[in-house]
Amino acid sequence: MQPFLAALAALGVATYPFLEAKWYRLNRLNVSLGRPVPRMTVLHISDTHLIARDKKLIAFLRSLPGRIPVPDLIVATGDLIEDNSGIGPITAAMNALPARYGRFYVLGSHDYYQSHFQSYLKYFTGRRHAIKATAADTKSLEEGLRGAGWVAVTNRTEQIQ
Repeated sequence: MQPFLAALAALGVATYPFLEAKWYRLNRLNVSLGRPVPRMTVLHISDTHLIARDKKLIAFLRSLPGRIPVPDLIVATGDLIEDNSGIGPITAAMNALPARYGRFYVLGSHDYYQSHFQSYLKYFTGRRHAIKATAADTKSLEEGLRGAGWVAVTNRTEQIQ
């Protein structure tokens, strides 16, 4: 029985990263600060890795305006797309999200370079191959966001009143 349980545990550990990535969810957190500040709500979007055929994620993102009150701020912190096919769906979904005081973003590596599958065995073989990544259409992604009022905060700060 022990070899069966060990195999079952190994299978769970091996498949968890693939399953967890598809569990879209809203987490609500209250953050206490050390001094009195006005209450503020922030919607944080990150690591969507969107591709056009991911209808479930697109539906989740499109459902957000009806599921949550309008936040004070929205921040998107990169890896919004997995390849160029995700640019249209992610900008449409994000541009439909209203915020009282602004929408801000930074891009991640997947927003600059399109992903290509690489075997996870590379971590165990000790051999590393040069990465040959195709550039993403970052310009279209940023134009789609900025055209709807999103503000890029890469290597800069932004103050709101």
